[in-house]
Amino acid sequence: MDPDEWGLVIGVVGVVAALVSTGLEVRDRLPRRRPFAPVPPAADPGGTYDVFISHAEADSGLAEMLASRLDAEGLRVFLARWIGPGLVESLEKEEALRASANGLLVFSGATMNDAAIRDEYAALLQRVR
Repeated sequence: MDPDEWGLVIGVVGVVAALVSTGLEVRDRLPRRRPFAPVPPAADPGGTYDVFISHAEADSGLAEMLASRLDAEGLRVFLARWIGPGLVESLEKEEALRASANGLLVFSGATMNDAAIRDEYAALLQRVR
């Protein structure tokens, strides 16, 4: 090879190395993407449910996991967090309590310190009677 060709090859290799290095540096500075989270099913306003899940705010992660698994099994699940925008949460909860075949209480240390959960639990017990 002639010296001009070697110069060209070295120049191309240098440009490619610079592009790769810049690309890696930019990638490291970009915020990390969170893994894709499936969109939960929306609560059906005025609908009937197989399961009403009652939980304290501290247990919302566990409640959502239970709700997602039950939903994946084909059960219609009411979880307050899944109430659609524009709906009144207290009204939807009240209707869902009346229209649910079963109640599931996620019980923890935080559960009985929450007045709303105590009310939901009382309503579920009243339905049993």
